[in-house]
Amino acid sequence: MRRGSSVGSYGGQLGRPYRALDRAGRFATEMCRLNLDGRLVRLSEAHAALVVAAFDRALNVGALDRATRTTLRLAMADELRVADRAADA
Repeated sequence: MRRGSSVGSYGGQLGRPYRALDRAGRFATEMCRLNLDGRLVRLSEAHAALVVAAFDRALNVGALDRATRTTLRLAMADELRVADRAADA
């Protein structure tokens, strides 16, 4: 290595991983600062609430008795939990 040379003087080849790590670190810091995970959870919860409300409206359109509607709501909740676990895996 020449005297006075730096990591970046090798055509940028050695400096790229360091710059990538620096960018990744800044990205992680920014994500924490902006609380993106919390925002995504709130968005997912809001989306789930919309799905449940739409399902309830659909159940009320039909001529279903109360027990059948309750059974279908519980089945829908179970299916949503399964889908949520699958998405996390």
